[in-house]
Amino acid sequence: MADTSLSTTEPCTALSQRRRQNEGSLLITGTDLSGYAPAPPSKKPRESWIWKHGEALIRDSDYSLVWLCTICHADSVHHPHKDYILAAASTTPARRHMERHGFDLKGQQMHRGLKRRAGSLLDYVDRQHTADHSTFNEKGWIDAFVRWAVTTNQSLRQASSQSHLFLLTFQNPRLENLVPTSANTIRDWIMQAASGAKEKIEKSLSRAASSITISFDNWTADNGLDFLGVTAHYLDASLCPRAILLGLRDTRGSHSGESIAEEVLRVINDFDIAEKVEYFMADNATANDRAIRVLSGSLDIDPEHDRLRCGAHVINLVAKAVLYGTDNDAIDQEEREDCLSDSRHVAALEAVVRSEPLEEALQTWRRKGPVGKLHNLVTHIQKTPKRRRFFEMKQNVDADADDGRIYRVIVNGGIRWNSSCDMIERAMKLRDALELYQTHFRSLSDSDRLSSSDCLDAADWSELERLLEVLSPLKHASLRLQADNDTKHALWEQLATFDGLLGEFEQLRERYRYEPSSHIKACINLGWKKLDKYYGLSDKTSAYRLAIFLHPHLKMAWFERHWGCRPAWIDAANIDLES
Repeated sequence: MADTSLSTTEPCTALSQRRRQNEGSLLITGTDLSGYAPAPPSKKPRESWIWKHGEALIRDSDYSLVWLCTICHADSVHHPHKDYILAAASTTPARRHMERHGFDLKGQQMHRGLKRRAGSLLDYVDRQHTADHSTFNEKGWIDAFVRWAVTTNQSLRQASSQSHLFLLTFQNPRLENLVPTSANTIRDWIMQAASGAKEKIEKSLSRAASSITISFDNWTADNGLDFLGVTAHYLDASLCPRAILLGLRDTRGSHSGESIAEEVLRVINDFDIAEKVEYFMADNATANDRAIRVLSGSLDIDPEHDRLRCGAHVINLVAKAVLYGTDNDAIDQEEREDCLSDSRHVAALEAVVRSEPLEEALQTWRRKGPVGKLHNLVTHIQKTPKRRRFFEMKQNVDADADDGRIYRVIVNGGIRWNSSCDMIERAMKLRDALELYQTHFRSLSDSDRLSSSDCLDAADWSELERLLEVLSPLKHASLRLQADNDTKHALWEQLATFDGLLGEFEQLRERYRYEPSSHIKACINLGWKKLDKYYGLSDKTSAYRLAIFLHPHLKMAWFERHWGCRPAWIDAANIDLES
């Protein structure tokens, strides 16, 4: 693209080794890249490291942006285009591709021994000679050891074990006095690394180009310790979005709003960012609302206007209301539509699952309709190896098992709704085998007998299918809002996602509007009410509407398209935008 006369529609055919001086791009000539054209200059610089080793092209067939690996193209070995011309909508395919050239996912060149060509014996001998005659970098080795121990979640006991020492020092005596043999040594190294990282984080926060949003959440480790994680979200000096963990504080089991606020404020003051904090993000627990109100006494924030809610957690509450928010024996429509009744039912089920004897838990699950009966059925299967083996045999009998694979049933873990969704999906796939299983064990008279109350009939299967129809959009939306890849979840997506989900629930309510009262109808109503509640709460925080208005492809047109039948909503949004 050194030739300024080259049109962006001219066929792109091969890459020479001559680079254009002003942009560092490659001149495109020749014949073996027909079907592609050089991409026009981007208004926004392409900052990902992959563009140092690739060229931006436009595919003629669909006008999509693609990434061409210049290393592969310059290689004398012929490669099929699909191997080195990859979609550029995300940088992940290109980063994965660059691993074969010796780069990790962050663009750092890995040790050449990890990615060397076959037959590179002379190269190996040369590197060994260099290593033997150079000063060993102890600090670099310790940094690498700490990174390995932390990022792979190694126990300090295992990392300092004698077997690990033997492995690392095998034919490498220079490490004998360096490999830690005490967990305390590794702990000290990690603390020193954290202290050094804190200085860099403080510098980055002080140069933030935006205000700072603080998110916090409680988390229980496998060893039972309670932690409060505090994370800062902001644009750095280069206008790149950052999400950095500032603290992981031991709450000692106290989850009150006051104790949460105390720990969060301590972290904020520790990094001296009180004047830059503008918003708080947390899930919808009452203690978190209380914590933000307490924080408003020390920080310049409005506890309602500056309170953001975790979108994935809202979806979690909606799904729980759908699945567990009502009982089969609670047919009273007024109770079913009470916006608080679903929370009471979910809390009661959580308590039973955690502490009650098996028989009482089974009885409680039965009251949850077909999903509860399915839970009891798969629990019965999983209880003994004999039953699991019998179920596998019934899959072999199943004529519809065309892929020839044997599947295990999925038991929903406690009341996690996403595992319940997975449980239903797997059950629908294994329906024939499950029916054969329950027919056999229902007829027994010994301890293996399956209660008829836990057997699914045709109506139950029909309702499970309809439940899956309700849950699938929630599952996809939850995954989208939790995305942690190159296209990170942005604030504008939350209101747009809720608006789409609310529309789907309203269509479902209309479909079942004239049907008699039923379990599935109550579940849909409860899900709609829960979602509508939190959709309404977004009105208190103008940031949601501003995020959509400032999106270059949405702006005011989004409100006119989605809220056109509700002019009062548009008027309220305009007031927010003007203020």
